[in-house]
Amino acid sequence: MTEKNKDLVWHKVLSKDELPEGRVTSVSCENRTLCMSRYKGKYGALDNKCPQQGGPLGEGSIENGLLRCPWHGWDYDPITGKAPGFDDGVETFPLEEREDGIYFGLPQEAAHINTVGDLMMETMTNWGVKQVFGMVGHSNLGVADALRIQEEQGRLSYYGIRHEGAAAFACSAYGKLTGKPAACLAIAGPGAKRPSSIEEYHAAERCIERCDRFASRRQTSGDRRRSWRAFSDETCGGLGRTTQGAGHYNF
Repeated sequence: MTEKNKDLVWHKVLSKDELPEGRVTSVSCENRTLCMSRYKGKYGALDNKCPQQGGPLGEGSIENGLLRCPWHGWDYDPITGKAPGFDDGVETFPLEEREDGIYFGLPQEAAHINTVGDLMMETMTNWGVKQVFGMVGHSNLGVADALRIQEEQGRLSYYGIRHEGAAAFACSAYGKLTGKPAACLAIAGPGAKRPSSIEEYHAAERCIERCDRFASRRQTSGDRRRSWRAFSDETCGGLGRTTQGAGHYNF
């Protein structure tokens, strides 16, 4: 290991001979996705995004000695990442071949600096909001990362739901079933503010009616631990999906 690579954190990305000669593949590690290549007995670790328009290089192919992007056919050296005839290319990462596999190195991650999103989520959990339903998109990535930190600390549970409207219904139902508050994580779009059609409006009404019936049966039966899986199946057609697998949490 060179002096330059001593401060890197090394991650195993491939087993020995896992990647055939002349092939590429996508590998996710930490917060990055890599394009791993093997050509003429050497390995390469490139950023998976083509500089042209972000095409997934790991889904490309090596043709005539060059890695070709599957989207628009831009070519790069499969080991160095250089674009033939140009000064730029794809970012590459240090690699080490060890007895048990192929490793790539990343600088140590800098200490997390609290953001406004972190303060918002800390305040929310301090107020007693422990359940969050919703979806992640480009417009709320900062808040989503703050939610992830709170969940890792055991301060809340996040339930990924593929539509903001369903997430809002889940929040409402959670409040009715438990008497406790919940939050809805939304992105920009019609689902974040109101039903976008009369059909969606009537579907929302039916879902709320089913929520009421579910809550009523739960109170009558005395079963205070009906699961979120049961709730989602009986009310919103099974729209609920938790980050750790549906049904892992109980109200």
